[in-house]
Amino acid sequence: MISTIIWNVRGINTQGVLERIKMFRKLHQPSIIAILEPFADKNHVQNFKVQLAMEQAVSNCNGKIWVFWNKDIDCAVLEEDE
Repeated sequence: MISTIIWNVRGINTQGVLERIKMFRKLHQPSIIAILEPFADKNHVQNFKVQLAMEQAVSNCNGKIWVFWNKDIDCAVLEEDE
């Protein structure tokens, strides 16, 4: 079974959000984490990948969806839209 966390965070840089995501990651050990509406520059997705200890990361073209996944998931982006 694949464990997934999907959160409409509405601002990943707001107080305590990154710590809460890290806590969820440690507690549930998900294979996939999706962050909706991070309200942060999509160029920072790789930085958050490292902080969350995930293997891969991608952002959609307008940066409103960030997806992180581990090596046990074989993932490819087939299509992208705003």
